[in-house]
Amino acid sequence: MEWDNDIDGEIEIFNEERETTAKFIKVQLKTINDPAKFEGLDSHVSYDAPVKFLNFCDVCEIPIILVVFNIQKEIGYFLFIQKYICEELDVKNPNWRNNSTTLRLQIPLIDSFENAFSRAKLIEIAYSGTKLISQLRKIETYKNYYTVIRQGDNSHGTALRTDIRILVEKSFASSREAMRILIPKIHEQYSKKVYHRNQWISQRFKNKSYDVIYLFFYDSIEDSNYGQSFCSTLWVDANLPEIGRPLVSDPNEKVEDINIYWNSTANQYDFIRKNLLDKGEYLPFIDKVFIHFEELYSKVLKFSQDYKEEKLKIPDYIQKIKTLSLDLDSLNGSIRDLGFPPNECKDLNTKINSLIAYLHNIRIVVSDNDRDFRNILNCIQMYLRYIEEELPDFRYERKKVR
Repeated sequence: MEWDNDIDGEIEIFNEERETTAKFIKVQLKTINDPAKFEGLDSHVSYDAPVKFLNFCDVCEIPIILVVFNIQKEIGYFLFIQKYICEELDVKNPNWRNNSTTLRLQIPLIDSFENAFSRAKLIEIAYSGTKLISQLRKIETYKNYYTVIRQGDNSHGTALRTDIRILVEKSFASSREAMRILIPKIHEQYSKKVYHRNQWISQRFKNKSYDVIYLFFYDSIEDSNYGQSFCSTLWVDANLPEIGRPLVSDPNEKVEDINIYWNSTANQYDFIRKNLLDKGEYLPFIDKVFIHFEELYSKVLKFSQDYKEEKLKIPDYIQKIKTLSLDLDSLNGSIRDLGFPPNECKDLNTKINSLIAYLHNIRIVVSDNDRDFRNILNCIQMYLRYIEEELPDFRYERKKVR
């Protein structure tokens, strides 16, 4: 098997006519040439299995067996891992998931490939294993391996959207196959947990499910603080009209209509360290950026007030905002390439980014020739309202950082 999940192959079951039954068992194979490794109880063989492998089995819904082969005796033994986890580990050692490296398993000697009943037992695992796994799992075990750090609502007038930051246990973060199992489960769970950031959004999208879901996965709090995800996903409802659809770049792969993007984390700590700003650099720059933001925001407010007082007609109102396009692009670009903020300025950095993004979204909306006047006006008012709500938070964060 070419993926990084410690699975070495599969057993496929065929009927007497040599036709596939489409029943499978995944296999991890270990060969050991040291008899001492097999010293255990009289009726069992001992084997130290990697916890990373057990974590993967803990959420996999396809039956997995561990095969341990004694080269000297030329005898192989097998263990149905998910059944062993539920009936042995979870009962006798409920904290086993806290182990960092390996965990000792006891494989019954009776489950040897030399045993006449082994073939029948493997067929039974292939046919009934998936059902048995679901019956044995009294809780959703996948929830043991992640924590939601933050859920946001970045909806706009045409689409209900959420973005979720998720901290993943390191053994899962290091296995793409494990993440392929985890991602759809988390997506399904949070697609049913709709969060509205304010009353307007709540009324606008009452009783509606999400149109767009972003997931960002991290394997450490430090990475989440700096936005260095090792994996991100994007799902868009196929029925969402084009006007509300986000830009979707080509994914590395897709799982159940979820676009998956694998992000390289190589040398990321060196990159952060080299681009980390101190307060003496960061705060003067942010203050200068905010002054520029206030100037442009005031101009947009003035145009909006003139329109409300009927001093401007709709086309002229939109054209006035368009005259600010270059300045708004410049403002947006000025902070995009900024280095990483000091640790105590992260919340401040989030707020200034939000303010600039909302203002720049107005520039995008008025330049979209596919939108009608009503939609453009609604979007402008929405983003101005967001800015009004965010400004007190920004000023509070700036006051905190002295």
